[in-house]
Amino acid sequence: MPCPTCGSFAYHKSHSRNRWEKLLRRIFPVQIYRCDVCGRRYRHVELPLWMKRRTVGMVWFGVTLLFVCMALVLLFYTIEQRGQVRNMLTPPPVAPKPSRK
Repeated sequence: MPCPTCGSFAYHKSHSRNRWEKLLRRIFPVQIYRCDVCGRRYRHVELPLWMKRRTVGMVWFGVTLLFVCMALVLLFYTIEQRGQVRNMLTPPPVAPKPSRK
């Protein structure tokens, strides 16, 4: 991430100057940097590693869940088209008992 003013890659993390910046850093994932060449301070939004991993994991979980639901819908649709669901839901016919005479 180069400096927005001079484009230099020589920078270091800078401390918060006032309460506003401290509050900003606590609420949002903002890091403050100072350029070593021009001395300009700038902010960079950077997600922590655990948030990146969690987001990727949640996306994969959602995609997997979507495909499982689609597969189940397709399976039940195919079974319904073949008429097997009706046969599975209705009780089997009762055979007449032989009469004893």
